[in-house]
Amino acid sequence: MLLFTTGTFTSGADQLLEKPGLVSMNGEQLAAFLADAGVGIDANTVEFDAAQFKVELDVNAPNPRAAE
Repeated sequence: MLLFTTGTFTSGADQLLEKPGLVSMNGEQLAAFLADAGVGIDANTVEFDAAQFKVELDVNAPNPRAAE
């Protein structure tokens, strides 16, 4: 089971996450993982691009770079 949070896990959640078969990422870890994977990162400026991030999260969203 994968568990993600944009913040931090409570102490009770931390205890639960010690059980085998559970994988978790807190907000800081998740942000670092996504940045390392280049998700939402403009390849030209190497900065976060909110529009590109939304496109990458939703394959049905219009791609703002399609006209480029």
